[in-house]
Amino acid sequence: MARSGAPSSDTTSARLITVFRRFFKRFGIPEELSCDGGTNLTSQESRGFLDTWRVRLRVSSAHYLQSNGRAEAAVKCCHEGCYAATLAGTAP
Repeated sequence: MARSGAPSSDTTSARLITVFRRFFKRFGIPEELSCDGGTNLTSQESRGFLDTWRVRLRVSSAHYLQSNGRAEAAVKCCHEGCYAATLAGTAP
């Protein structure tokens, strides 16, 4: 942890890499990941990990929603799935 109480980018990147390893093991290795340029994904440590696994990182602007269309579509899909699960009574 940094002195300010905020996690350092190294700590956050290390946690993210741990999650990615589990994800890759369970679902397979993606060809590409899209992100909004957050420091945990664009850090040297994260980029090195993704390069090792030959995963392209596509960075889009978080402030220009039209360029972040994939993320917006994914969020919409998740919301619809959660809503459908709630209506069906299968939501956790």
